[in-house]
Amino acid sequence: MLMTSALSFADASAMRAALAGNDEGPLVVIELRPPCPSERIEISGGFDGPDPIHVVKSLCRALECGPGALLAVEDPNARGLRGDAARCYVLNAAEQRVARICGLSFAYVNVAASALVNRNWRPGQNREMGVRADA
Repeated sequence: MLMTSALSFADASAMRAALAGNDEGPLVVIELRPPCPSERIEISGGFDGPDPIHVVKSLCRALECGPGALLAVEDPNARGLRGDAARCYVLNAAEQRVARICGLSFAYVNVAASALVNRNWRPGQNREMGVRADA
């Protein structure tokens, strides 16, 4: 028989709320264009912000495409901005804007996408069940 304390269940939401307050690192926001079912994805993680690889993976999953089909370009209105203020547009193979990323520069997005292409990563393969092959 498994024994758990009442505290572990009663205070679970309070503990999650307290932990959420500790994550004050930078936030990356992905704004998606139709026909994508999601309009916005927010990703946080750590003091320096989320890993660009995780941002590109989230974008690829939302757009249902591989990383090789995407190219990030600088937002002309955000030229030279860095960190939280950085913005870029993501183009598909037809050079149409499919998303805007706020909080990550186009260079980081392109390097992360290139790394995923080199690993032969595709959305839907090697998902985060058991083996962490796509982590």
